[in-house]
Amino acid sequence: MTSGIAKTEQIDSPLKRIPVRRDHYGNWTHPHLPDWSDQTSSVEMERWTQEKGIHSKIVHIGNRYSPEIVERWLSGETGPSPDWPAGFEQDGYMVLSVSQIGDDIIVWLARSVKIQKAA
Repeated sequence: MTSGIAKTEQIDSPLKRIPVRRDHYGNWTHPHLPDWSDQTSSVEMERWTQEKGIHSKIVHIGNRYSPEIVERWLSGETGPSPDWPAGFEQDGYMVLSVSQIGDDIIVWLARSVKIQKAA
């Protein structure tokens, strides 16, 4: 007999923070992500993150900030820093992918979350 009480559980994420080394196009993808095709929907990708206990979000950086700040941020310094522009503080997040599209830099961020499971 179950009590019906939800239990909070931390899922061990298959993804660990690693250095971002963008290619000559400005792109990078975490090597432990599934090998999704260009036709993979964002719904399918979001479902995968939820199953793995990962909260993700997309951030558009653009070209508004100095390259030094962007590189520090992409290298994993996502916590508080006095010289971050508004919105750069993403404490606890890691970079899953970076896409350079024209003047815009699009970053997919993630962090592990606790999920509720029925007891």
